[in-house]
Amino acid sequence: MSTEELRVRVGETEYLEVDPQHVASSRFGDFYSHPDFPDRFDANQLCRVRCGRDQVPTMLEELDALYRPTGLDYRKVSGYDAEVWGHLRAHLHELGWATWTTRLLLHRAAPTLEANPDVKVVAVSADSADLESFYRTESGLDRGFELARSQAARMGGEYLVAYLSGEPAGCTGWFSRKGVARFRHVLTAQAFRGRGVATTLIRHVQQHPDVVACDALAIMVGEDGPGVLYERLGFRDVMEFWEAKHPPG
Repeated sequence: MSTEELRVRVGETEYLEVDPQHVASSRFGDFYSHPDFPDRFDANQLCRVRCGRDQVPTMLEELDALYRPTGLDYRKVSGYDAEVWGHLRAHLHELGWATWTTRLLLHRAAPTLEANPDVKVVAVSADSADLESFYRTESGLDRGFELARSQAARMGGEYLVAYLSGEPAGCTGWFSRKGVARFRHVLTAQAFRGRGVATTLIRHVQQHPDVVACDALAIMVGEDGPGVLYERLGFRDVMEFWEAKHPPG
């Protein structure tokens, strides 16, 4: 399968992790609004946006109409089409929106980094206390994690915790859709960074039989993320996802 075919497949399944019963179609994309997570931009947004340059004002009007029944006072749009982003970004900036992009990489080459044999990777349940420890904030459990976990049974795959010296040192996970395996967040505890924890987790997923059987393995990296690490683990850029929200905070 060509890289371009995989680009389309990955892009079109970008939001398959969302709960289908909370998705409404519109002519400019799919509007996802999960009533249990009104505080999350990612749980209330217009996904996979497509519109022509002259349609941007109309799209924003329809976005307002989609949000109005929710009572929410913020707006978010996202997508992966580079041409749409080319004319949408400047317009949104003029209107005071915050915008950012996330790189999507596919596993395409042999890794040049080895796992740390002292790191033990264990599959855990989605409500594991050790897993939750990576998502604790001053105000409680991270809501983004709670949103992802609410979909865990439907999405399948695994959550993984890495242990070093008997302590939870890092976590990740994976799931697959339409033949593409995808990583969940890759996190390393501050005290264990630089000791091969993330590398070991990633190599573990790369070698999982169910992942090997997929057509591709995808990982996302933010603008300030560890892109060099992922490249040394055999991942290569294939596309960008873009997001915008208003108000920016």
